[in-house]
Amino acid sequence: ATGDVIIECDSDDYFIENAFNIIEEEFNKNKDRKDIYAICFLKYDLQNKNIGKEFKNKETTMFDLYFKEGEDGEKSLVYFSNIRKKYKYKLENNERFGTEARLHHEMDLKYKIICCNKPIMVCEYQKDGYTKNIQKVFIENPRGYFEYFKEILQRDMKGVLLKKRLYTIKHYILFSVLSNTKIQINEIKNIYNKI
Repeated sequence: ATGDVIIECDSDDYFIENAFNIIEEEFNKNKDRKDIYAICFLKYDLQNKNIGKEFKNKETTMFDLYFKEGEDGEKSLVYFSNIRKKYKYKLENNERFGTEARLHHEMDLKYKIICCNKPIMVCEYQKDGYTKNIQKVFIENPRGYFEYFKEILQRDMKGVLLKKRLYTIKHYILFSVLSNTKIQINEIKNIYNKI
């Protein structure tokens, strides 16, 4: 990629009519920021409804957005190319899928995102797509998900919502079973997570 931004658009998504005008306007406002890796926009469904919630904070991280601020819907990210190209998706044990959240959480350690309460994409979930077949994806790619939840439990979980903490621990145990990987308690940070 040689442009200023990188946008990933899934096969079941499409850009709204004025998406690139919105992206350009927001990028120009923030292009000199050295502490930002992406601008995060809303994503709508076919009924023009927001998938998830509107943003409460102008600046945050993807980890905080989903684990502390309670977001549970999809968003559209426009990455700053100079930062995005420093990071790679992680695949484990020849698996063919890895959650992009691992990439985001790694970037979160050094940078933040800008939030914009405007949509740039519409999502039309396909019956053979990733979202509708998530259980199959989990079963076929357990090691990557195990590593993802392990990485979360190695973080400082202060401020993480209780339901997200329980979600993380439940899935860490689930993927340890599916991937036949022994849980190492000493890898888990914070006494509450260990309990």
